[in-house]
Amino acid sequence: MHGQLYFTTLLFLAAMATTTAQQPTAPAPAAEVGYAKARGKFYVYGGRTGPAANAVTGQFFELDLTKPWKADAPAWSQLPAGPKKTRVFMAMSTDGKKLIVNAVDDCSATHYSGATKTWTVQEGSPWRCLSRMDPFLVTVEPTNTAIFVESDDTMGNTWYTDYQFPNDMSTGSWQIPPFGGMGGVDYLPSRGHYKAGWSKQLASIVVYGGLSIPSTASINQWVSLFDPKSKQWKTLKTTGANEKTSVDHCVAVTDGGKRLFSYGGRVAGTGPYRSTLYILDLTTGVWTEGANSGKPRGAAACVATNDHFIVWGGMDKDGNVADAGKPSAPVMIYQIAQDKWVTDFDKPSTPPSSDDGSGESSSDEEPDSPTSNKSSSSSSNVGGVVGGVFGALAVIGAALGFFWWRRKQQRKISSDKYWYGNY
Repeated sequence: MHGQLYFTTLLFLAAMATTTAQQPTAPAPAAEVGYAKARGKFYVYGGRTGPAANAVTGQFFELDLTKPWKADAPAWSQLPAGPKKTRVFMAMSTDGKKLIVNAVDDCSATHYSGATKTWTVQEGSPWRCLSRMDPFLVTVEPTNTAIFVESDDTMGNTWYTDYQFPNDMSTGSWQIPPFGGMGGVDYLPSRGHYKAGWSKQLASIVVYGGLSIPSTASINQWVSLFDPKSKQWKTLKTTGANEKTSVDHCVAVTDGGKRLFSYGGRVAGTGPYRSTLYILDLTTGVWTEGANSGKPRGAAACVATNDHFIVWGGMDKDGNVADAGKPSAPVMIYQIAQDKWVTDFDKPSTPPSSDDGSGESSSDEEPDSPTSNKSSSSSSNVGGVVGGVFGALAVIGAALGFFWWRRKQQRKISSDKYWYGNY
């Protein structure tokens, strides 16, 4: 009887521990997703989940970069799904609560409000139908007063950057300059398929990679800088390991803005995707090659902190969605100081004074204090945190109760000189 009770208690404790240890849901494997960073969170949205034309998702997740986690149990939280889109670009406000997304061959702009957790589709978007853009640049300038959108002039073959001023990202009210009009910036003619991020160090948008349009020749090591204040472009001369640029790569810049990471992709848009990591020191213009992950990726999402570079999703070397059909895709973590791929995200960062861009978005805002960081989890995490705390307390309470009961029984056994065998 006592042995049976003991066994039942163990089953109860195991069940409680299992419930407590459950991980939050994670995004399904996808490629060509939109991605951005704000306030210590990495956001991924939409993308293609398989080869079929309708294998497109509207999933929306955030990855917490302010606490430690392991690669096989990343700190994902699910947000309300939006319209299904692939080949997505997105821009996010500095507080992480206002988001606007669009996609290739899509003439609507979709807005997400973090306050109401709802999506709104704005048909007939002032953002032009950009059928020839794959992908194109969207970068939020850190004062959060402008979004820079690469657009193409369908009457010719010149590509532009529109200097666009959103009045309110939550409602999608815009002042849109015409091509060549107020704020229009003629930008690197015949260049596309590139990636960009914001560098706090240089106070500039950093653009890297792409093709020469209409040809398919790769642009060499060109790294272009755009200063939002002067509205001037210049070229950063670079040397070092990265002799050929990429397309279908992903780009991220560290919080401090001193390093740019370019991962995966392929040269000139042909051949298999690569697993190479190139790192550009933006203060010296020198490229170095980081440790090879052994996992080729194209059209992946990536983000950088001052200590780590993280890759998620994308296509494998043959152009198929990596890990398609599995419940979730692994998160790849590169430890910058050690120059190696690791399994632990062990140096979480406090939301910096400048969230300096990841891929196609960058933000700048005041950091929270350490105390507020501990209590400022998004509402999507509150239930999990509270449940985890009470679950842990239940396990501890059950364990203490069991050991109290066992000690009492042992005292009784000792006094009566009975032996019940093994429990």
